[in-house]
Order: sequence, then structure tokens, then C-alpha cells
Amino acid sequence: MFILVLYLILAGLLLNPDLPLEGDSPIFFNLAQSIASGVGYKDIYFPDNPDHIQYPHGYPGLLAMVIILFPKTIVGLKLLSILFGAASLIVIQILFSNRCKTHSVNLKTFYLSLITLLTVTNLWFLSFSVILLPEMFYFFFSLLTLVISKVYFKQKNLVNKYLWLLIFCLGLTFYTKAIGISLLLAITVYLFFIMKDSKKGFLILGWGVFLIVLWIKFLLLIPSKSSPSIISQNYITQLFSDNAFSFSPMIKLVLSNLSGYFQSISSLFLPVYFLGEETFEARRYCFLLYSLINEINFFNLQSFLFFSRVLIISIGSVTCFGFLQQFKYKDLNEIYVTCYLLVLLFSSKGVLCL
Repeated sequence: MFILVLYLILAGLLLNPDLPLEGDSPIFFNLAQSIASGVGYKDIYFPDNPDHIQYPHGYPGLLAMVIILFPKTIVGLKLLSILFGAASLIVIQILFSNRCKTHSVNLKTFYLSLITLLTVTNLWFLSFSVILLPEMFYFFFSLLTLVISKVYFKQKNLVNKYLWLLIFCLGLTFYTKAIGISLLLAITVYLFFIMKDSKKGFLILGWGVFLIVLWIKFLLLIPSKSSPSIISQNYITQLFSDNAFSFSPMIKLVLSNLSGYFQSISSLFLPVYFLGEETFEARRYCFLLYSLINEINFFNLQSFLFFSRVLIISIGSVTCFGFLQQFKYKDLNEIYVTCYLLVLLFSSKGVLCL
């Protein structure tokens, strides 16, 4: 409870009533305005209001509901990110409660509190909590999907209420960020190769493919003239560049993204994956030190810049190798992280997709 209150206080201090200008925030804001005003899913900042194809309806649709209820407030829209951030902290506690393999209630509480505190004090987590971008929305529903997946896997019946909840959350993640496809990949890999439950595997895979095809069909119904060059990349193709699968450019792309993993790993929301065992090991202390040094680098203090970059690459490498050393191929969380990083490894946007 204390950590949740701390997060709300920190996010509240960072909250401002200004119009959203960060990244693609203006696009999401205008799409929400377009839906709320009854114009449709249009780029209203272009002449003739062309159809929008870059992002799906999930996050803008949610913003539109807030605009309808509170038409003259920007703060209300930004509060959504804070609410989803707070909800994510609760889901983290649920998701990793079974990961703490200790019989001591106090020690388990300590581990879970530390996991949550590391997430709350992550500067990327805080910064995304107060801006108009879908990161917190995706973060919450991706974690919730993992929780519901584990409940569904234990059910004897093939079709039940948990299946529909899983499909709903899986659809929201994919219709929010393209990287959501890694969640579908992780769940199907887990069902086919770990649980060896082909029935559930084909069922989830079938629904996932249906969701993807549904969006592709929507894009094909939009005339090509409706896409201004500045937003010509649609939701499916924006994840990969045109030459990503040519050998030489692909190698350069992979090496560039791999370097980004070591330098930007704190933005992956991965501290929760390096904690929860019975004892602390050196790599876990490395992550704590890494988080501190990364915050110094975040503020761009010139006197520490070179020093902090060297430490970030070094400790980030230790953290990555620690993850590989601790990797449990039978754990859905690790499979999801692996699929997530593998998809991004070939992404034209790399760690920027996070």
C-alpha cells in the first residue's frame, strides 16, 4: 500500500495540464478527438480527414470515452496512464507472488515489495505514467494476459470464461502495440512445447491469427489515397523496415538493437524478472547499482556521462547474462521476455518500440 501511495504521489508531482506533445501523443489525442466528435477514425489534422492506418483503435478509443465524459480536460486523459500504472503494480504482485520460493511470509513480502519499488522508481515507468502514450495501457494488459493465461492453462475445459478473458486481453495488447504479437507467440510456444496441449495451442493461435487478419482486412478496405506519406506505414509494417530481411542490413540492424539492449535494459520493465528466488546473488545487486547509474545518465550530468555509460554497458551485460543463466524454459514469463526481445531484435525501431 505504501509503495502504491508513493507512486501516486510521484506521478501526481510530474503531472501537468499542458497539451500532449511527447512523441506520437498528438496523433493519439487527435484520433481520440476524431472518434469523440463522431467524425470516425480519421486524421483530422490532414486535409479531407483521411482514414488513419498507423495505429489501431484500442488506445484512442479509450481516450475518446474520457473526452466524451470530460470534454475540456487534458489532465483526465493523462490520469488514465497513472491509473493503469497503479493497476500494473497490483498485477505485478499477483504475477510474481508464486515466483518467490520461500516459506517465510516476511521474506516473500520483502521480495514482492522490492520488485514493486524497483518498478515505481524506474524513471521510464514514471515518465510514461504522465504522458499520452499507450505504454502503460499495454504494460497493464500484457501483465494481466500472463496472469489470466496461467489460470486458463490449469482449467480442464477447453472453452470457459478464462478463455474469453484471455482472448479479450490478448486482442487489447495487439491492438495497442505491434509488439503485442510477441505475447501471442509466447503463449502458443508454451502451450505446444511446454504443456504439450495442442488443443489449447491451436485454439489460442487460431484466435490470434483471426485478430491479425481482421486488422489486415480493415487496412485493405482503406483506399491507398487515404494515407498521407507522413503516416504511410500501417500498423503491421511499422515494426519492420523494408530491407530488414536482406542479409547485410539485417545483420547491422540486429547488432544495433543488441547494443541497445545493454544500454537501455531498464526501460524494458525487466527488474521483476531478476528477483524472487530464495537468495540474492551478485547479479541482483548489479541491477540495483545499474538502476542508480542509469538515473544519473538520465539526467545527463556531464561529469558522470562517460563513467555512467561504461558502467551501464558493463552492468547491463551482467544483467542480461544473469537473465540467461537464470532462464527457466518452462516459465511463461521468461518465454514472453525472450519472444519480446527476439521480435524487437529484428525491428526497425528497436528499443524505441518498447
